[in-house]
Amino acid sequence: MIVKKHKHENKLILSVCDNDLIDKKFEEGNLQLDLTQDFYKGEEANEDDVVKLVEIAQCAHVIGEKSVSLLVSKGIVKEEHVKKVSGIPHVEIFKV
Repeated sequence: MIVKKHKHENKLILSVCDNDLIDKKFEEGNLQLDLTQDFYKGEEANEDDVVKLVEIAQCAHVIGEKSVSLLVSKGIVKEEHVKKVSGIPHVEIFKV
């Protein structure tokens, strides 16, 4: 999985996506997942690191079967909150 950390007003914003999705764009109707942007181009991370980072992030954008399934299996995300664009699962997590 690829993880990129962003900071905004001392808050951690995280992007996580499956390795094979980087530099790809998916469209379905008026919806789009654009993984060509620098927002998603980060460092490779293992499952434990991804879980730890998502748990401390204020916001996380998570895209891809492996990445989303990991969070569902750990109980961080509920399956019913997962959306798909062109068959690609994604979820956004916000902490308030």
